[in-house]
Amino acid sequence: MLINYGKTALRQIWNNRFFSLLNLAGLSVGMTAFLLLVQFVRFERSYDRQSPHADYIWRAFNETVNAEGGVVTQDANTHSALGPSLKNDLPGQVLDFCRLYNRGEERVEFLLADQASPLGLAGVWMTDPGFLRMFPQKFIAGDPLSCLAHPFSLVLTRKAATLLFGAEPEAALGQALRAPGGPFAGQWQVTAVVEDPPIHTHLKFQALGSYASRYAQGHEDNWQSYWDYNYFQLAPEASLAQVRQQLDSYSEAFLKTEGIRLNLQALTDIHLHSKLTYEIEPNGSARTVHFLALVAGLLLLIAFVNYINLTTARTLHRAREVAVRRAIGASAKQLFGQFLVEGALLNLAACLLAVLLVQATMPQFSHWLQRPLHQIPGYDLPFWGTCAALWLAGLLVAGAWPALLQSRLSAALFLKGQFFKKSAHTGLRHGLVVLQFACSTALIAAVLIVQQQLHFLETHHKGLSLEQVAVLRAPNFDWRQDSLNRLKMAAFRDEARQLSGLRSVAVSDAAPAMGITTLTGTSSPVYWAPHPPQGGGQSTVYFFNAEQDFFATYGVQKLAGEWPASASPQDLILNEACLRMLGFPSAAEAIGQEVIFAGAELVRARVSAVVADFHIESLKEPVRPTIYYLHPQLTQGFISLKLGAAELPATLAALGRIWQKFFPDTSFEPVFADEKFAAQYRAERLLAEAFSLFAGLAVFIACLGLLGLTAFTAEQRTKEIGIRKVLGASVTSVTALLAKDFLQLVLLAVLLASPLAWYFMNAWLADFAYRIELRWWMFALAGAAAILIALLSVGFQSIKAALANPVKSLRSE
Repeated sequence: MLINYGKTALRQIWNNRFFSLLNLAGLSVGMTAFLLLVQFVRFERSYDRQSPHADYIWRAFNETVNAEGGVVTQDANTHSALGPSLKNDLPGQVLDFCRLYNRGEERVEFLLADQASPLGLAGVWMTDPGFLRMFPQKFIAGDPLSCLAHPFSLVLTRKAATLLFGAEPEAALGQALRAPGGPFAGQWQVTAVVEDPPIHTHLKFQALGSYASRYAQGHEDNWQSYWDYNYFQLAPEASLAQVRQQLDSYSEAFLKTEGIRLNLQALTDIHLHSKLTYEIEPNGSARTVHFLALVAGLLLLIAFVNYINLTTARTLHRAREVAVRRAIGASAKQLFGQFLVEGALLNLAACLLAVLLVQATMPQFSHWLQRPLHQIPGYDLPFWGTCAALWLAGLLVAGAWPALLQSRLSAALFLKGQFFKKSAHTGLRHGLVVLQFACSTALIAAVLIVQQQLHFLETHHKGLSLEQVAVLRAPNFDWRQDSLNRLKMAAFRDEARQLSGLRSVAVSDAAPAMGITTLTGTSSPVYWAPHPPQGGGQSTVYFFNAEQDFFATYGVQKLAGEWPASASPQDLILNEACLRMLGFPSAAEAIGQEVIFAGAELVRARVSAVVADFHIESLKEPVRPTIYYLHPQLTQGFISLKLGAAELPATLAALGRIWQKFFPDTSFEPVFADEKFAAQYRAERLLAEAFSLFAGLAVFIACLGLLGLTAFTAEQRTKEIGIRKVLGASVTSVTALLAKDFLQLVLLAVLLASPLAWYFMNAWLADFAYRIELRWWMFALAGAAAILIALLSVGFQSIKAALANPVKSLRSE
C-alpha cells in the first residue's frame, strides 16, 4: 500500500510540476533560512561552555550605587584582593579562583634575542594557576601544573608560538622573550604551549603570564584600585546566597566609602547578557539573538502557510480523481494516507535541498556575519535533529491539514463543484494570508527602523571631528623611570611637527573609538563645594589626561573658561556631563568654582574650563562624566595626528620613518579614527543587512502563497469571469474584482503588524543611549511596500484570468 501511495504521489508531483516547484521553492528557502539562523543562534548561545566546570564558574564585578542603593554604573573589573580572600574565607564553597590582569593593554610587544623588530601579541594576560584548572587547555608542550607557578613564566598558544618562533610550536618551550615596557616589562621564559582557545569564548588569549610576576614587580593585593577580572569556581553544593553574603561583607568593610558594591554573574551569561563597562571583548546581544530566532520562526511559519495555500489551491484539479476514488470505495483514511505521503515526499525533498543550500551558503553567511559559523561542528547530532524536526513539523503542520481536509470531502461535493465555497475553510485560508503578510510587513518595518537607527548613529554629531585623524598607541615604556624615552617622545613630536602634511599632534590617555580601558575613575564622592552629597555613591567620574592640542586636533568646543597655564591637578576641565552631575547651573558659572574630591583625604581643585560633550565611545553609551587634566608633555596612551588630505600617503610614510628612528622597539601601526569609530556599529550594520535579506525572503515566500491562492480563486470563478466578460465587463473591472479581496487581507495584515513591530523595535532601541523616535510614517511606508508587492503578485494572475477567452470558460455549459 505504501509503495502504491509513493508511486501515485510521485506521479502527481510530476504532473503538476509548476505548482510542485513553487511548493518546493517556498519550503526549501524557508527551511534554509531557518537552519542558517539556528546555526547563528547556537553559536551565540554556545559561548563559554567549553569548560567542564562552566556551570559552576562565576565572575565578580563592581557596582557603583547611590545613597538609596540604586545601581548607577557597573564595571567588569574588580580588586586584586577579592579572589584570594574569597577562596580563603569560603574554603568549602569556593573551590578555585583566578584573576586576569593587563591594565588595559590590548597589545603587548615582545622582542626576541635574535630579532631587531618587535612582534606584537593581542590578548596577553597575567593570571593565576587556577585559570588552567578552571578553563582546561589542550597542552602541546609543558607541564600544566607548574607552567604558571613562577614569576615571568609565559604560556603561548599555538598561533603565538608559530608567529614568534616558526612553524614548530614545540620549539618555543624554554625560549626567552623581553617586553620593553608597560605592565609586562621584563624578561619572560616560555614554559608551555597550548592549542588556540576556542572561538566561542570571551577569554581569547595568545599568551598567559604568571600572576606571580606582579608580586615580583612589587604588587600587593588591595581593595583600592581595581584592574583585575576575578573568576571563581563554586562547589556543586555551594550556597550562592552565602557567597553573595560574603561579597556584601567585603563591600561593607572595604568599599562602602567609595560607594562600590560587589556582585557576581554566571560565566555563561557574560557574552549575551552582560552590559558592563571595561569588558574583555565586545559582547553579543541577547535581544539581537532573540530577534533573529523570532525571524527564523516567522520565516518557517510563512513557508508552511505558503505550502498550505498552494496545496489547497490545486485541489480543484484533483476533484475528478477524488470523486472517482470515493465512488469506487476508497475510504477517507486511504485518501488521507495518499495526500500525506505526497506531503511527506515534498517536505523531504525540501529538507534535503535546504541542507545542500546551507552547506553551499554557510561560508559566505559566516563571512557576512563575521562569525566563524562554518568552523563549529555544524553537521552534528543537534543539526540533523533540527532537520528531522523540520521535516516532521512540515509534515504535521503543513501537510496534515490539506490531507485531512481533502480526504473528508464527499464525492458529491466534488462533482457538484461546491468544493471550497464560502465557508470556514475560506476564512482559514484568508487568515493564513493575513498571518503571512503580517509577519512580512513587521519584518519590512524592522528593516526600515534598523536602517534609520544605523543612519542616525553614523551621522549624529559626535562633538568632534574625526576626518584625517590617525591614531597611534604610544610606546609602552615606564616613563617615570626612563627619562631617555621621555626625551625621545618630545623629540618625536618636534620632528613630526616639521612635516608640512601634519596639522597637529597630541597625546592623550584615550582616543575616540579606542576604548576606555585606559581611563581611570573614582566612585568616591566628587562634589561642588557648596553642595556636598547627601549620602555616599554617585556616577563614576572618569579622569582623562591630555595635551592641550588634543581638543584642537579633534575640534572639541570650549564652552567657557581658559586652558590651565600649567599641568596642575588643582586645575580642572569639565565636560557637560560632569557639569550636570555636579549641579552647576551653566558652564560660565562653573568657572573658578571649587570642586572637592572626598577620598581618603579631601582634595580641593578649581574649574578652569568647560568643554562640550564629545563621544569617545559609540552612541550606545551616554557621554560619561569626565574631568580632563592638561599635560604639556604627556608620554603614554594614544598619539593623535591630524593630517592634511593632499599629502596623506607621503606624510604617513614620513611619520613611519621618524617613528622607527626614535622607537625601533615599537611597531608603527596607525588607525584612522573615523574608520575605527564606524567599526563600532558593525553589529547594527550586520543586523540591518540580515533583516533586509530575511525580510526579502519572507516577502518572496508570502507572494508565492498569494500567487497560488489567486490562481485558485481565478479557477473557482472561471465561469463567472466568462459571463461578466460576455456581458461587457472590462479587463480592469475583472482584475479589480479578483484583486480586491486579497488587497483587503493585506491591508488588515498591515494594521495587525504595525503595533507588533512597534513593540519589538521599541524594545530593541532601548539598548541605545541615543536613538531615533518611532514615527507613524515608518509603519505606513512598510505597509505601503507590502501592499505594492501584494498588488504585483495578485495583479499578474488577475490580469491573466481577465484576459482569458470567455468562450473557453463557457464551452462546457
